[in-house]
Amino acid sequence: MTSHRQTFPRRVFTPTQHTPPSTHYLLLFEETNSYQIVTRSSLKNINDDVTFILIRSLEDCNSEYARVTRLSQDQADDQNDGNILASYDSIQDAINIINSSMTNIRSSKIDRTRLSSSTSSSPRISTCAQAPKKIDVEGCA
Repeated sequence: MTSHRQTFPRRVFTPTQHTPPSTHYLLLFEETNSYQIVTRSSLKNINDDVTFILIRSLEDCNSEYARVTRLSQDQADDQNDGNILASYDSIQDAINIINSSMTNIRSSKIDRTRLSSSTSSSPRISTCAQAPKKIDVEGCA
């Protein structure tokens, strides 16, 4: 018994049997871990895993980069502004409470000074016998 090995015909690729080139490529940008689909005409050179892309001029790329950076900063600022405004409102309320109590203290000192200077002919420094008020402000960070 002779065993024959199964043979397959040789596959020869000729110019008449060409594989059509891809029209689009999926690119992975490792630094940003993002993907982008580009057309074949956008690719300048492909060497192993490295692809050089010809998109636009350097000035156009720099202006696009600046625009995208500005947009992302604006979005971050908008998110931070909401948090800051909420904190600002609570701080502003606390400042208003403190200012109103300080106005009351100042006006009482002025009234006492006027009273003491009007009752005596010699100039005196009046002392305020009022104890300082403790102000509890809740919600301030």
